[in-house]
Amino acid sequence: MAQEQSQAEGWAGRVHELTDERAELPVTAMTRQELEQQIQGAIDRLSPKLRAITVLRYVEALSYEEIAEALQVSLGTVKSRLARAHESLDRELTPDSRPLPRRRGD
Repeated sequence: MAQEQSQAEGWAGRVHELTDERAELPVTAMTRQELEQQIQGAIDRLSPKLRAITVLRYVEALSYEEIAEALQVSLGTVKSRLARAHESLDRELTPDSRPLPRRRGD
């Protein structure tokens, strides 16, 4: 009991700072905002077909099958356009990016 009272007295005079781990520092929030602007700009510069696929997949969260149905294209077309969109976004958003090596048959 005496030990518990001593511990309680020790804590009573201290100021404890509670932090919310979800809260962002201003620098982090600014960096996130800048990154979001860069990504949005890169998406805006995609061709209309690649932009449509990207938005449907990542903004609207549609499956490949749903995208194929919505755009009235084959599943293979959805996959190839999304792969091309990924390559384009990677080139634009990666500093000092080099072209990805082409696969055989491409």
